[in-house]
Amino acid sequence: MFPAKGKERTGKPWFAVGAMSDSAAWFHSPGFGARVLSPLFLRPMARRALDGMIGAVMPALAGTLAFAAPAAAWTQPPREPHGGAWTKTRSGFSRIMD
Repeated sequence: MFPAKGKERTGKPWFAVGAMSDSAAWFHSPGFGARVLSPLFLRPMARRALDGMIGAVMPALAGTLAFAAPAAAWTQPPREPHGGAWTKTRSGFSRIMD
């Protein structure tokens, strides 16, 4: 299962094959889905339901980006190009002075 020492297998060709096949499936699925679901979306109620779902997902994504990303920035100590030690305190991070 594991490659012999000095003979590492990167798997890059399989990653490329997977990325290309996923991309093809992703970009062709709306066309096939539109053909299959077109009779359903002839009804105005179905179109309103789809618009409502999209209208609920968009603010949820916006809120996630607006509030989760800044909070994640405070969970890691600041990075300095010249090193330095940091300790976690109740109010965030503080630098240990040498």
